[in-house]
Amino acid sequence: MKLAMDIVALIVLLGSCSGSPSSSNDATDSAPAPAPGMVSDPVGDAGGAPAFLDLLAARVSKADDTFTFTFTLAEPIPASFSVPKGWDGLLWSFCLDTVASRSPTGYPFNGSTAAPCEYIAAAVSTGHGVSGLVLERGSGAAGKVRTSTPAIADGVDLTVSVPAKSLGNPSRFTWVAAATELVLPWPNDMFADVDEVPDTSFAGSAPWAAAS
Repeated sequence: MKLAMDIVALIVLLGSCSGSPSSSNDATDSAPAPAPGMVSDPVGDAGGAPAFLDLLAARVSKADDTFTFTFTLAEPIPASFSVPKGWDGLLWSFCLDTVASRSPTGYPFNGSTAAPCEYIAAAVSTGHGVSGLVLERGSGAAGKVRTSTPAIADGVDLTVSVPAKSLGNPSRFTWVAAATELVLPWPNDMFADVDEVPDTSFAGSAPWAAAS
C-alpha cells in the first residue's frame, strides 16, 4: 500500500512553509525523554522531511470515556504550509487493531486491500490548521463510517480525542502504527509514509489495555 516517492521533492515542497509555527519550540538535536506511556522514536529519521512530520513519540491514554491519541513532533505544525502538488493533504494517524484475528478490507484503501486496523484515529490538514476524524473500517467501501472528532495542535504536541464508544468501547487493543503520511482522496492505496512509531510498517506491537 505504500507509495515510494522522491524525498527530495518532499523537502523542497514542504520546506518552504509560510506563517509562524503554533509555538516557538524548535527541533532539537536529540529526542526529549518521553512521558510515561510514550513510545519514543529517533529524532531526524523522517528522511530530511520538515520537522513537523518527524515523530518523536506517540501515546494512547484513556480518561473517563475518552481516548486521547498523542503525537510529539520535532517542531510545531506551521500556521500555514503548502501540501505538495498532486497530494490531497497530510495525515497524522493511529492504526488501531481491536480484533487481532481480523484484517478488514476497503476504505480508506481500495476495496480489496486488507489492513489490520479496525479503526483509524487521525488528524488531517490541507495546510491551514488540523481537524480530527475517526474511520471505522468495515468490509469494502460499504462498511466505512467516518466521524469528526476534536484535534488540537499545542506546540509540539498533537492530540486527537475520541469517545470510547466510537471505537466499540475496547478493553484492549494494539496500535499497529502511528504515522505521518501524504495522502490522496480516499479510497486509494497510494500514500507517502514519512515517519512511523514504531518504525515497523504494520508489524509493531504497542498495546493498550485498561487498568485492571
